[in-house]
Amino acid sequence: MRILHVCDYLMPGLGYQEWMLPLWNAKRDNEVYVITSDRYAPVPNYEESWGGFLGPRLQGTGREVRNGITIIRLKSLAEWGTRPWIADLISTVREIKADVVLVHGSTSLTAFRVVLSRKKLGVPVFIDNHMVFSECRGGVSGAAFYWVLKGFNKVFQHRVEKYYGVAQECVDVLLSREGIDPSRVKLLPLGVDTEIFFPMDDRLSLRKSLGIPQEAIVLLQTGKLTRVKGPDILAAAAFQLMRENENIHLVFLGGMDEAIRAVISDIFSENECRSRLHLFPFATTHELNRYFNTADVVVYPKGASLSALEAAATGTAVVMADLPASQWRANLGVGLTYPSGNVEALADCISLLVNDEAYRSRISDNAIKAVRIYFTYNAVAAAFEEDCMRAMESFAK
Repeated sequence: MRILHVCDYLMPGLGYQEWMLPLWNAKRDNEVYVITSDRYAPVPNYEESWGGFLGPRLQGTGREVRNGITIIRLKSLAEWGTRPWIADLISTVREIKADVVLVHGSTSLTAFRVVLSRKKLGVPVFIDNHMVFSECRGGVSGAAFYWVLKGFNKVFQHRVEKYYGVAQECVDVLLSREGIDPSRVKLLPLGVDTEIFFPMDDRLSLRKSLGIPQEAIVLLQTGKLTRVKGPDILAAAAFQLMRENENIHLVFLGGMDEAIRAVISDIFSENECRSRLHLFPFATTHELNRYFNTADVVVYPKGASLSALEAAATGTAVVMADLPASQWRANLGVGLTYPSGNVEALADCISLLVNDEAYRSRISDNAIKAVRIYFTYNAVAAAFEEDCMRAMESFAK
């Protein structure tokens, strides 16, 4: 099949669905294209968080082939928050003559434009949704936005083959906030590349290279280390435990803005604990697997994170904030949840894992099994491609 993915922002090499699903479609012998804007996602404090690792936000226009995927970057004429207006979008989609199109982001301007042009395109269209309730716009403006969105979807959703939620909570958002007919909604979960994330035997060698004792208990958080991800919450909880247990080390891996760095520095003002705090910049995907393997507990104290699945795939115990998406994962066997933002509860949850090695091993073993059953990208890509084949057959009639 010739599969076209369309997304507002694409960061090749990072573990986001906009990159990983096309990658696995290509691995499965499909001809794959991605149309995107000329820039990376506008995360808060981009220069401090992602800039040093990814380079400048503005990537420019043009075409390149990477990992068997043809990436087409088009000029962004304007940008409202995280919604760019991509120039020449529809004409480029038509030029590719894809068998199917998947647009990432059900509330993006890009999705609306493709849906409105579907008759002209003459190709089956799929749309996915990554939104969870905690990130949905609130207040009067939010109510107005979703009222308009439901009206749009009521008229035009028949032009879309399937709306995918990448977690059960995302499915619920499609149904309740966006007004999509249940017959058009399906779960297509975020996946894990188990060729990259898997248990390794050389965790001690990485610890040595990082200056961390082999006998240490390592707590780790990765990713965008901004306030919305709560590294200060983990720091406060870990500090309590580190004062009682001198074997515990805390590692932050990723882009940390100066405001959060200052907060964590204040928490660790006591010298005997500060020497066991380690701050490292972003790592490549393959390096990230080694960091997960060297950790004993990986924590995502605020917000949902795909990296929780990646860490679980390596056999590391995972603790997540108790958002619906994370609770759903935990119910399937991926890690534990705690009451989001509650420092004392997080400290208790981590303490249980730190002090009971047998329990920690059970949590880790269950997580590996859950990832292999529910969350491998090979399985996710296969499920999507089956839907594509059915849509193509329907169109041919």
